Amino acid sequence: MKAILTVIGKDQVGIVYNVSKICSESNINIRDINQTLMEEYFTMVVLLDLGNSSYSLGEVQEKFNELGEKMNLKIKLQNEEIFNSIYNI
Repeated sequence: MKAILTVIGKDQVGIVYNVSKICSESNINIRDINQTLMEEYFTMVVLLDLGNSSYSLGEVQEKFNELGEKMNLKIKLQNEEIFNSIYNI
């Protein structure tokens, strides 16, 4: 299963590292990544492959929720099919 991860917040050291760390620890492959810095605001969109992970989408979202709270970021994980259907309307 593929999923789209979005990260938005004020730029700070460690965002990419911590997102990548959760992916690595959860056996999730990063298929594509795009990040942008707009003045002090950081945005990132990541295509993830959860096919080899033993964690459910909900369990992974919880890990990212904890990271978001810790780093004061808005992090959202969506199934790729749902993401595509929402943005193709």
